[in-house]
Amino acid sequence: MIAALVSSLLGFKGVDSIFDLLNPIFLFDSALSGIYSPGEAYNIKMERVNSQGQGNILLSLVLFILAFSKVLIIPALVFMWDRLGSFSKFFAIFITLIPVLNGLSSGTNKAIFDFAIFYSSSLVVYFIHRYYRYGSFGFYKRKLFVFVFVFSFIGAFSFFGSAMSERGGNVSYIETVSTLGEITVNDSKGVSDNFAYTTYVWLTTYVVQGYYGFSLSLTQDFTSTLGVGNSPFLTRQFERITGENLSDLTYQHKISSWWGETSQWHSFYSHFANDVHFIGVAFVCLILGFYLARLWISVIDNSNFYAILLMPLFALMIIFIPANNQVFGFLETFSAFFLASIFWFHSVYIKSYK
Repeated sequence: MIAALVSSLLGFKGVDSIFDLLNPIFLFDSALSGIYSPGEAYNIKMERVNSQGQGNILLSLVLFILAFSKVLIIPALVFMWDRLGSFSKFFAIFITLIPVLNGLSSGTNKAIFDFAIFYSSSLVVYFIHRYYRYGSFGFYKRKLFVFVFVFSFIGAFSFFGSAMSERGGNVSYIETVSTLGEITVNDSKGVSDNFAYTTYVWLTTYVVQGYYGFSLSLTQDFTSTLGVGNSPFLTRQFERITGENLSDLTYQHKISSWWGETSQWHSFYSHFANDVHFIGVAFVCLILGFYLARLWISVIDNSNFYAILLMPLFALMIIFIPANNQVFGFLETFSAFFLASIFWFHSVYIKSYK
């Protein structure tokens, strides 16, 4: 919990001093400002990102070491809820909310959807595991988290619709994002100003736009990115260490004149194809599928704690396959997947031989 608190506070944007980070009132006020004006908050965030360099490598290393906790605290909390005291429960829930407050304050959707996905997938794993072990799902024992799951998804979709309406404006903007003119929005009933319809259209384009980028990438020649091109996070670290920028070799860069390299999504398949060609992506999916199966066996048969922690990461990965390489593309989730995998491998294949 301490590691998750530190990494969550270090990742909070738009603070002027350490005292702001330690002030819960400031955190909630920042989130409220983002809720009221998500478009303005997002523009401020992008201006800040564009004005910054790559950042301090020492801070990035510290974040990588600690960031796993910010992700894995949620499945750990769901499974270990009965073993915590009242203060620890309250403290842990507050910590899991900090990334959400950060996302709200900057007008971005990712942290809110991650929160909802991690809690919901952790609950699903808990209920199935409990049913296999004890013969009942134990819904009543996790009623608080069921409420959190329902409320977070309603809140996520509502904020998504509000944020995208301010950031992108009318849904007709979607037709302009491809220079090839191949995207159209059906508004035959003239309901583009309806909030529910706007939310639906923006959500739809978020789900499918990665596949459109994927289709454009299929027309390009393969140039290996040496195992780091699947992840923008790894590409940046490779450049820091070697001074070589491999992003120009990626499919995303090659189709950037038609479909924005960083402004649009490109699918999980396109990102891994940077390293192993599109034919190799099939084998990557086979390996990941085998790994998921082994983890699931560890959860059901042995209640392996590290396998339990990894399941929500796989849920996030699968959900975002149409969009991007969500797990390996960001520091927090990459750190969580990497470290939890090491501990799972040790618990299953090293300990068992001692």
